[in-house]
Amino acid sequence: MASRRMPMRLTREGKRFLIATVLLAFAAFNTGNNLIYLVLALMISIVVISIVSLILNTRGLSLDISLRGPVYAGQGADLEVSVSNSKRVLPSYSLRIHLPKGIEGRCTIAKVDPSSCASVECPVVLNKRGVYRWGDFTLESGFPFIFMTRAFRVRVEGAVVVYPGLVEVPDLNAYSGEGLASFTIRPGGGEELLSIREFRAGDDVRRVSWKATAKAQKLMVKELAEERPRSVNIILDDIAPFDGRAFERAVSYAASFAYKLLDEGYYVGLVTAAKRLPYGSGMEQLYKILDVLAVVRETESALTNFESDPSGTSVLVLKSAASPIKNIGADMVVYAS
Repeated sequence: MASRRMPMRLTREGKRFLIATVLLAFAAFNTGNNLIYLVLALMISIVVISIVSLILNTRGLSLDISLRGPVYAGQGADLEVSVSNSKRVLPSYSLRIHLPKGIEGRCTIAKVDPSSCASVECPVVLNKRGVYRWGDFTLESGFPFIFMTRAFRVRVEGAVVVYPGLVEVPDLNAYSGEGLASFTIRPGGGEELLSIREFRAGDDVRRVSWKATAKAQKLMVKELAEERPRSVNIILDDIAPFDGRAFERAVSYAASFAYKLLDEGYYVGLVTAAKRLPYGSGMEQLYKILDVLAVVRETESALTNFESDPSGTSVLVLKSAASPIKNIGADMVVYAS
């Protein structure tokens, strides 16, 4: 972590105080009045004390940051800022941390004791999705007076992945005549009875229903039901013609559908022009999808990757009605525009 000192800067009040000091010096030299000399000496001593105190106050400081939880574009996040003071005797007071360009927020630390560290949580907003490299943070103080400030820039290495912002999305059940329950009932090895059918080669003889066999005069077996998660494939329109604003909304819709469906217990996959994620569930699958959507860009790619998957429900997220993949077939179509 590299730091670079910046020159001291006079504040508006400091400029006024300095002008008053210069004018008072002229008055003292012209009149030779001892009382004016006394006031002048007091004002000069205040300037000297301000400079020395400010240098000592900002010496021996270092900065560290960490971000809690996932970060979504345009939505609040908590940035933890820690300032360490390596001075053995003197504390540091009234520190302001200016965040790099692209991060909205304010951060202030009132006091850092000697040989210790002080931390504060700073609510911030990162407005764009993607991989964000931290860059320069500025640590500034005007202690003990407000006549001048001193700052130094700290280069913080590392990056954070900013996920697409989440928005309200339609309920898939409203677009399906039969509804989209989280689970489908299929023949399998469950415990619920699905049906009774005629015996076939390979059936487990332990499933023979003797009562139904006696009634039908032929060997009948129980078909048991098994609940399996329903699969939903999210298909994102990320190919030409280009439309940056509509594309960003489409990415947000895709991320929001993934968040909502995985939270409700579905198996969810993702298809873009350059990437195809197989079905998965849980938070691990959510972050796999969000990692792809955080960096996805519009492309001139061909349509070969966009194929319909008959094994699951398809949600097609289009930039507009003019999209070239509008006819690939889907159970639900959402237009970002």
